[in-house]
Amino acid sequence: MPASRTSPVWEYFIESDGKARCILCGTIMSYCNNNGSNLRRHLRLKHPKIKLKTNPRKRIEESEEDMAVDNLGMSEDSTEQPSTSEDPVRVSKLKRSPVWEYFKMGPNKTSTCSICNHTFSTIPSNLRRHLKNKHPTVGSESNQNTSNDEEVEEEMVVDDLGLSDDSIELPSTSQVSVSPPSRKTSLLWDHFTDVEPNKTAFCSICRIIFTYNNSESYLRNHLKSKHPTVNLEPHERATNTRNEIKQPTVALETRLLGPYSKHEIETMVLDGIPAPTEQPSSSQVRDHLTRKTSFIWDYFTEEEPEKARCSICNKTLSIANSCFSNLRRHMKSKHPTVNAKARPRPTENLEQEIQEMIVFRKNDSVVSSEPPPTAQQFIRKTIPASRRNQLDNQLLKTIAKEYYPFKMVEDVEFQNFVQMLNPAYKLPTRKNLSTLMLPAMYQNTLELVKNEVTANADYVSITTDSWTSIKNQAYIAVTVHYISRENCQLKSYLIGCIQYTNQHTSVDLHQLLCSLIREWGLEGKVVAATTDNAPKLVAAVQHSWSHVGCFAHTLNIIVQRSLVAVSTTRNKVNRIVEHFKRSTSALAKLNEMQETLGMVPVLGLIQDEVTRWNSTLHMFQCVLKLKTPLLSTLDDVNCGIALTSADWDIVAQCCEILQIFEQMSIEVSAEKGVTISKVGMFARAMLHHCETVRNNQQLMPEITELASTLYDQCQDGFHEYAINTLLHEASLLDPRFKKFAFEDNDTFEEAKAAIIANGSSILESNNATPSDETNTSACSSLTTSSGATFNVSNSYSLWENFDEKVSSLSKDESHATSRIVIEVDKYLLEPIIPRSENPLAWWELNKKVYPTLYTLMKRRLSIQATSVPSERLFSKTGEIMKTKRSRLTSKRLEELVFLNYNLK
Repeated sequence: MPASRTSPVWEYFIESDGKARCILCGTIMSYCNNNGSNLRRHLRLKHPKIKLKTNPRKRIEESEEDMAVDNLGMSEDSTEQPSTSEDPVRVSKLKRSPVWEYFKMGPNKTSTCSICNHTFSTIPSNLRRHLKNKHPTVGSESNQNTSNDEEVEEEMVVDDLGLSDDSIELPSTSQVSVSPPSRKTSLLWDHFTDVEPNKTAFCSICRIIFTYNNSESYLRNHLKSKHPTVNLEPHERATNTRNEIKQPTVALETRLLGPYSKHEIETMVLDGIPAPTEQPSSSQVRDHLTRKTSFIWDYFTEEEPEKARCSICNKTLSIANSCFSNLRRHMKSKHPTVNAKARPRPTENLEQEIQEMIVFRKNDSVVSSEPPPTAQQFIRKTIPASRRNQLDNQLLKTIAKEYYPFKMVEDVEFQNFVQMLNPAYKLPTRKNLSTLMLPAMYQNTLELVKNEVTANADYVSITTDSWTSIKNQAYIAVTVHYISRENCQLKSYLIGCIQYTNQHTSVDLHQLLCSLIREWGLEGKVVAATTDNAPKLVAAVQHSWSHVGCFAHTLNIIVQRSLVAVSTTRNKVNRIVEHFKRSTSALAKLNEMQETLGMVPVLGLIQDEVTRWNSTLHMFQCVLKLKTPLLSTLDDVNCGIALTSADWDIVAQCCEILQIFEQMSIEVSAEKGVTISKVGMFARAMLHHCETVRNNQQLMPEITELASTLYDQCQDGFHEYAINTLLHEASLLDPRFKKFAFEDNDTFEEAKAAIIANGSSILESNNATPSDETNTSACSSLTTSSGATFNVSNSYSLWENFDEKVSSLSKDESHATSRIVIEVDKYLLEPIIPRSENPLAWWELNKKVYPTLYTLMKRRLSIQATSVPSERLFSKTGEIMKTKRSRLTSKRLEELVFLNYNLK
């Protein structure tokens, strides 16, 4: 035994890691060089009633002899009979506990369970714990007399340490208030619910169930790591001898756990990893600890190890050693308006929720054949931060793409619907959606689109259109179209939705457009711009780029002016439709008549719109389909308007004429296909159609007049397309049409010459012409068999004429114009492909055969025949700016429009 242990002072102290702990008051003190003077001083000052023996060695030897006899369970006189030297007072105290109804006292201070025959140390707390864990149906009876058990246990602890009544004088109960320890008196249990006694606990904050194995340190560390804002003040209670004796084992807990901290072990238990009795690998623990469960990851994205990017301002911060304090500091200093706190969880009906999460199997039998449930079965999985961000982004994408208001997240029924889908997901607030998430998604999408356009767009064309919102604010949308360098597909993106006023002149609009083009890095790449016929836009575009008029707008103006010829019949039909739209009884009779005639489903009448010529065609077509029920209903509804047989003929013949115009309008307005090469052929086809109709003598006079007006309007309106060289080049470079797209040979030759000139410029700009010295360098010197070299040009003129001819011939063959002429002629000899095939797919296969024409093709076939993409966008924007959302600011509207068009 060490020298320091021979002193009687060690009867009142326990050594732990070079320090001593008083078993009476729990004070930890240091002692140097095995000197126990400070320990004696502590006993003399703090515990004056304790008297140390004067002959410590003799007492120690006697104590050791007594302990040896007790351990052997035998007396010195009898070696065959079990020991009967148990202290009768001590045994009588033990027998006071009701737990002895289920245990039998055995030799060597052991006891045997009468139910399962397991042997334990004779300590009532061990016996009670065994009954609670293994025999819960009978163990409850042993808890009826808790106060007596605690007294007996307290005395047992003192006896086990060898402290007799004559050596220790404990303070009286009047001096120290001793109460039995109870886990429920700890402040920890204000935040936990004991689900399974001494095994599992339910956190009422994060609603997670995990094992704590009769150790409150797991619970305390969980609150410190997961809920640092919880204030855990020390619980004021009287100390007793039993608690103080057990504290040294708690002090050694960190050392006994090995290389893992309590927080790591708690996280391992939550994730289903067994506690480190068999020490798991550090990599396994690290994988579970790196999961992003903190609410701070709602606003940050991990880009690379030890780096995180703010989703609001796109700033990159360091997170070395998994330290997130700088992320929280960034949110407080840079984004103070953001409520960066853990999302609250409801705490109502806690007991009911625990019962729903855990189903205990109650069985009256003592031994169960089924294995006990594991901690993983008690854990309710929470939604990870990454998954929550995905759901938030999809919600915002739905709002932007489907024109839903932000107020949708405040609708009770929508909240109930989301709660049923995923109870762990909490909807973001309306304010966070509009002020935080929308700008963040806009910035991310803007960066992605910019990178895509910069990487894959060699040449672009733009389309523009203007629009006035419900708040009387004017906007202009700009869309870029290009053929991708990566896969030769036509792509389009909205690059801006700019607000302007009526005071803006064409010069102002031109500056706005140029500023937007510079912002996107597209200087020198814009080949043409397609706009409607608004004078300001046309003038603004023509300052810098080639202009192409919108084919759909031109066609709308042509047909609207021509429909004046049938205005009488058109007005009659329009008034009839309005009557059925206003009168519910008339509409009910019309629907009833359709059902009687077996017309299923029931059709509704279509109203004419002044600004859309095709709405007149659709109204006429619908009236023709409902001719029979209309004739049967008009007399009964007192409409006051009747259509004559001539009117019905005009309606039918007008539909036949206008159908071809609608087909062309639909085909030329396609956004995903090449349309610019069809414009010239469409214009000639309409002229031919109108000329054929007006020469038909069997048509109604109004229809003949309509055809004549259409023919004249087409000649005037489509004159620009007949002289636009860009359209001719596009038609020639379309492998579906080539030479067949031209009505006369002169126009074809003009287009071919333009392609040759532009191709030659491309070759010269790319420095594709080979060096003139290539063919002459081999003849500039002669080498003899001995290796001597002679300069031919200086010494002899034998090959001078030959070298000049070869050089001249090489220059002619390598000239840029000659090369592009050969390439164009070879391309024209290729057979045309079917009209239904994609011309861009053909060019993708032949881009190495015709490299110069491929480059020129990307300049021409990317041009749009209409500005419908921008116009269609504003039709959708009208849905966004409904009265319910008229309070949207212009900035929010621009962001929503941008996301609506560019999100895929």
